[in-house]
Amino acid sequence: MDYRVTKYESHKLKKIKISKNILIRKIRKKHPRAHNFYSLVRCEYKNEFMEVYNNKCAYCGVSLDLIPKRMFEIDHFVNEKSARFKNGCRRNKNGMSNLVLSCYDCNRKKTNFDIDKQIEYILHGDYEKVKNIFHRNPKDYSIEIGNIAIFTTIQQDIIRDFYNTLMLGNYIHRLDYLLMSMRALADRLSSCKEMTSNEHSTLLHCIDILQRKRNRF
Repeated sequence: MDYRVTKYESHKLKKIKISKNILIRKIRKKHPRAHNFYSLVRCEYKNEFMEVYNNKCAYCGVSLDLIPKRMFEIDHFVNEKSARFKNGCRRNKNGMSNLVLSCYDCNRKKTNFDIDKQIEYILHGDYEKVKNIFHRNPKDYSIEIGNIAIFTTIQQDIIRDFYNTLMLGNYIHRLDYLLMSMRALADRLSSCKEMTSNEHSTLLHCIDILQRKRNRF
């Protein structure tokens, strides 16, 4: 299961690449010669880009339910200043495949992290492999590194550095997961009418208290 989603929202963060291609086609209808997707997405299509990621950070999974829209940013997965874009490299640093949705905190922590080519498609949030690298501990909701023995020693070191740089093991991500689970559960029980209005109000009140405490951190 994807570590960025709760068991009550298992449909989230699927088919990101397909959704991105749909957005590319939409952008090209208005901007047929578009090359710098970063500027276009940030200025004109941020809402649509966020929807591609179901309004969740591609790294830690925090959602728009917990933090405001302004706290989400468009991140260059491979650092735009990376040496990989020099020496006549044909790859477009501002291409859609190099853009991911990130919360403010993850984007700031990752700023200078260099993504090596051999590890890119393992850690990239758009692909399936990252779901096998990081796991959500069901007991305390922490994000943990899974079994990475199949990778080379260098790749294992990069995975650990990535995990530590973004501080994915930080307690705030445990609280976020708890809050997202509580919200999703409240929505599900409410829609199924499996709780009274008083019970629903009490649950929402608890969520509100936790969220206010969370946003003070």
